[in-house]
Amino acid sequence: MLSQLIIVSLGFAVTLANCAAIPAAVLPRASSGKKGLAYNDASLCSKFSSGGITWGYDWGQNPEGSVQGREYTPLLWGPKMYKTWAKNADAAIRKGAKHLLGMNEPDIPSQSNLSPETAAADFRTYMQPFAGKAKLGAPAVTNSGTPGQGLSWLRSFLAVCSDCTIDFIPIHWYDPTGGIEYFKKHMTEAKDVAGGRKVWLTEFGVPGASQEIQTAFLKAVEPWLDAQDWIERYAYYGVFEGTLIQDRQLSLTGLAYNV
Repeated sequence: MLSQLIIVSLGFAVTLANCAAIPAAVLPRASSGKKGLAYNDASLCSKFSSGGITWGYDWGQNPEGSVQGREYTPLLWGPKMYKTWAKNADAAIRKGAKHLLGMNEPDIPSQSNLSPETAAADFRTYMQPFAGKAKLGAPAVTNSGTPGQGLSWLRSFLAVCSDCTIDFIPIHWYDPTGGIEYFKKHMTEAKDVAGGRKVWLTEFGVPGASQEIQTAFLKAVEPWLDAQDWIERYAYYGVFEGTLIQDRQLSLTGLAYNV
């Protein structure tokens, strides 16, 4: 989950300031079926009616309530959730889950905080037994540019877990300036690291931004996300007050996401 503001590299001229000309109206467009809901309160998922929203997850292992007929995707998270994983993941698969997400941000101390070597060993223990039963996701890393974090951590993990079954690569991206070119550049770098696997963007957002800025950002990047065949799924962060929700109803940004 979002735990820190990532220090953004300078030099990317295209930011949300360039989105000012995007009309405020929410216009319909063809759905790619990639869009998902990242939530804590499952009851808020009922506010979203778009058929293009096909899946959801809550950083847990079993759904607290209903995701309104969408595919629930369990997440291993880290050591604090290992003990219950096998039972809960198996139950979720029996109920229709087709994908399993790995550890949450093991590249930073404030989240699951694992070395690539430890994460690889834990992946073999807890995720690998489900190979063939569901598609398996690598640990989801941040977009930190600090050496040993972000995509650097992911490269190391994939190298030491080369014998693991890894079907897709989840990543996270945050930028308080909402740099559009930075976003696309980072996603493309993740594609290269993924080595032919599909990429999932399971958290992304513009922390601290107004509803208008978040909405402009989504309108700018969603068509691009939908157009990339190597991006399989994405979920904006998140179904919470101040982002996609306002007073338990869809916010301006939520309305844009619900297209």
